[in-house]
Amino acid sequence: MPTCPRCQSPLKADALRCPQCGAWRNATSPEADPPADLDTQLVALLAAGRKIAAIKLLREQTNSSLVDAKNAVEALAAKHGIPSPTGNPRALIALAMLVAIGVALAFFVEAR
Repeated sequence: MPTCPRCQSPLKADALRCPQCGAWRNATSPEADPPADLDTQLVALLAAGRKIAAIKLLREQTNSSLVDAKNAVEALAAKHGIPSPTGNPRALIALAMLVAIGVALAFFVEAR
């Protein structure tokens, strides 16, 4: 009977993922190079600005740690000349709105 590469739980013959820990049945070790088609998928995600999705995909496919997957994705981006996102525009908008609300409240309280 096949076993999970991560937790060693028994797996059904047709199982793709472990029902106990969620690891992929055919996961490779974190040190192994990802397959070429995975590289293509990762580069496509990175080019679309979806770094977190790329890290998640790499972790699922290779069973690697978060730090290892992040470092590998960043190295792949650098290798292909894909710039790292500089920030989240939504976060900047939210911050600007909070500052505006704070200023408005300060004027409101002072006017009383």
